[in-house]
Amino acid sequence: MRAALFLILTSGVFTAVSASDSLKRNQRLGYSLALHTGSLFGEQQATTAVGLTHWFSWHRLARTQTGFGVSWENYVGWQTVPFSFQLRYDIGNRWRNPWFLHAAYGYSWARLVPDRRPPAFLSDYGGQAYSLSFGKALRYEKIELSWRLGYQVQRLGWEEAFEFGQWFTPAGAETYTNRTEIEMTLRRVTLTMAVRWLNK
Repeated sequence: MRAALFLILTSGVFTAVSASDSLKRNQRLGYSLALHTGSLFGEQQATTAVGLTHWFSWHRLARTQTGFGVSWENYVGWQTVPFSFQLRYDIGNRWRNPWFLHAAYGYSWARLVPDRRPPAFLSDYGGQAYSLSFGKALRYEKIELSWRLGYQVQRLGWEEAFEFGQWFTPAGAETYTNRTEIEMTLRRVTLTMAVRWLNK
């Protein structure tokens, strides 16, 4: 899983470099690449998250930006890789050091770690993920540092399979399988820091 995530993040960086070169010729469309890391707080536990986001903005909507990102998030017993569509709205007229609202919605691939799997475990699966946060950005030339505090919801689950033999039948008779899905909703307070490289 870590190797797959490394390949995704590496390919994202190379894509960002080529996209930045082409977008420099377009004064209407802005592009930036952000690397973020943070903590997820909940259930008396603190875990980590790291990710990469491609941001796009249009000069007529200077305060509103859209992004596409991928992250790796670690929960107690779970590891998830959410792919998300993101929106950011800068509050006020301060271009260099704005306060902003940040929202994300997407779908996550999820893995229940082997130590937490029940005896009848069959498979695990991810689900919808969304978050809302409030933050502050500080810009210096083409570098932006930002911090945001928010709330995140992640849905996931797993499937168990139990085999039962039919009663009052000879030994060796066919068995049937009872499948059960267990779904969970993880809710976390998020504290995130991001470094962002602007193309202009």
